[in-house]
Amino acid sequence: MAVTVTVEYYYNTYHGAAFDDIATILQRAQDVIDNIISCEPLGSYQTEHYMKAVCAQAEYIGNAGGTASWSAASSGASFTIGSFSMSGVSGTGAGSLTSTAACALSQGYLESAGLMCRGVAMSAPGRELI
Repeated sequence: MAVTVTVEYYYNTYHGAAFDDIATILQRAQDVIDNIISCEPLGSYQTEHYMKAVCAQAEYIGNAGGTASWSAASSGASFTIGSFSMSGVSGTGAGSLTSTAACALSQGYLESAGLMCRGVAMSAPGRELI
């Protein structure tokens, strides 16, 4: 992807929440967003919404406890940190990434900019191809 979201953009333009490992979180968030968009952003409107989607996803990952905790939760695993416990729900099929990994705010930014992939989930329950 030609667009890279920097730590400076995350803090100074998006005004995201502070996390110790924000550079790593931003890289993971960008990977998630790059895997669900339908095309590379074109023009300033799409680029801005793409960057906001990455930042929203980064904040979502950070609030979930960082990349390790978020990965465990989005893969269907359960984890506990102190008195906090979380159980993830694992999705199935080609379309499951958008429902289990990307947060709703990220998806909203991508949708409004026409960047959201609208592929058909090949093996989603109840959606068998005829």
